[in-house]
Amino acid sequence: MKAVIFDIDNTIYCYDVCDRAGVKAAHSRLCAVCSLSESEFLEALRAAKEYTKRNNVGTAASHNRMLYFQNVCEQLGIRYSDMVLELYNAYWDIFLYKMKLFPMVSETFEMLKENNIKIAFCTDLTANIQFRKLSRLNLQTVADAIVTSEECGAEKPDQRMFDAVLGKLGVSPAEAVMVGDDFKKDIEGARKAGIVPLWLTENGAYDHTAADFRRVYDILKGLI
Repeated sequence: MKAVIFDIDNTIYCYDVCDRAGVKAAHSRLCAVCSLSESEFLEALRAAKEYTKRNNVGTAASHNRMLYFQNVCEQLGIRYSDMVLELYNAYWDIFLYKMKLFPMVSETFEMLKENNIKIAFCTDLTANIQFRKLSRLNLQTVADAIVTSEECGAEKPDQRMFDAVLGKLGVSPAEAVMVGDDFKKDIEGARKAGIVPLWLTENGAYDHTAADFRRVYDILKGLI
């Protein structure tokens, strides 16, 4: 093993907690200009996500909160762009504030660095936001390579994502391990690319499965 590739969202931190907080903050900001219940806002946001994803299948834009909130405002008849920006910023400000690494993630990165194992992040979503996440988590100097779906024009499990990160790392598929929480995107995608997959899950059964990062640490250390 010469390199370990990590997913970001729901792999090294809890995305769901941050997302819920961000949605709540956006709703609170919107309530300053119109009366909208939480359930009504969530329904509008659900429809906006569906619309955006349907029109941007398999691309980073399908996750773009600016597009989500633009559609929400259009649904509500709010016709000025400043509110779209305010909702976007309200969402991401609290999202980033709430971010916290899972236990043992930092120790895992330190152990890999000590053993001269390269580290990369291979992640869906837009580059700007994913780089901001890494900065917020103080990981801006950890990675030897970063690949986003925006850069590649396709999302995992598309092999272009894996080929790109392997190329940046300068390693062969057999020399790399992929750690991620999404079975289809991270695990099956890595396997099809010839990369050893390590599935971060509490309920799965696979060749390499870890319920938490303590187990990830132990498995990776055993592969060195």
